[in-house]
Amino acid sequence: MHSPNFSLYGFGPGHPFDPERFDRFPEYLKEKGAGERFEIIGVEKADWEIIESVHEPEYLERLRTLAKIGGMVSPDTPVSSSLIEGARYMVSAAVKGMDIAMENGWNVITMGGFHHAGPDYGEGFCIINDVAIAAKHALSMGKKVLILDIDAHQGNGTMDIFWEEPDVLFISIHQDPRTIYPGRGFIRDIGGGDGKGYTVNIPMPRFSGDRQYALAFEEIIVPISEQFGADVVITNGGSDPHYDDPLTDLGITLKGLNYMGRMARRISKGRPMLNMLVSGYGRMTMPGWYALAAGFSGMEWDEDDHWDRPSWARDERMDDLTKAITDAIKKELKDYWSF
Repeated sequence: MHSPNFSLYGFGPGHPFDPERFDRFPEYLKEKGAGERFEIIGVEKADWEIIESVHEPEYLERLRTLAKIGGMVSPDTPVSSSLIEGARYMVSAAVKGMDIAMENGWNVITMGGFHHAGPDYGEGFCIINDVAIAAKHALSMGKKVLILDIDAHQGNGTMDIFWEEPDVLFISIHQDPRTIYPGRGFIRDIGGGDGKGYTVNIPMPRFSGDRQYALAFEEIIVPISEQFGADVVITNGGSDPHYDDPLTDLGITLKGLNYMGRMARRISKGRPMLNMLVSGYGRMTMPGWYALAAGFSGMEWDEDDHWDRPSWARDERMDDLTKAITDAIKKELKDYWSF
């Protein structure tokens, strides 16, 4: 899914969120000889009605007012009319992508994944939560939805929206929230009400690498996902778990990103998938997105990082820290899932 209007979603020169990424990625696929593997589908602008399925009307009115007079929904997220326009195209891509995936059993890749926006708030460069809107759309059709959030930053907005929803399994694997924005997503955060046990947070130690992520997938993500039995899978994230990303402190390589894409595909077991790419703040954004997209789509991929990863990414002590975390998660969720 793509639109040139995605590039309206930006915060000005010098900001780490570069809107040109959205136009660069299709070109990057062509450069890699993978352009013919993907069909580019255009989108229109989403109506406000579909956005209101997730966000409070008062919050959306506040966005529109801020776009006119200037202002911010949080210290890191200014609002503009172009930002709102770009977000509406992203929402349209998410909903249309979900429809196409469900109608055809396809694996759809789109730009987006603004998971820090909650029912009545925006923050973290996010004003409208297109992930949650796509999931709500599937829910309205009687589908059970797995949201696998692999962004280095925990998806607090998505978590809040589905906190009490038992037909949405929200799994977020992210950097330890004590060390990174948004400071949420601890092991004890497992949902509430009827949705208790359907929120799963996996806070990874700083500098966690490929081996530690593989342990978390095999010990926690795969068994819970298989027991849930989703009708449709949504992934969201990007390249920011990569060790070279300037805003995060993880140790994932390009091969590790590709592994996560392949594992999401494995978890889906041929069911419809909507994969949303948005994060990444350094020189590895395009290679990282490509590694993920190849994994999601089952495309042959074999690339190495262009420089040596730091020595701490190979530290065996990280295995022990990660094992302690997975054991604690199992203990927290033992009444809801079998391990």
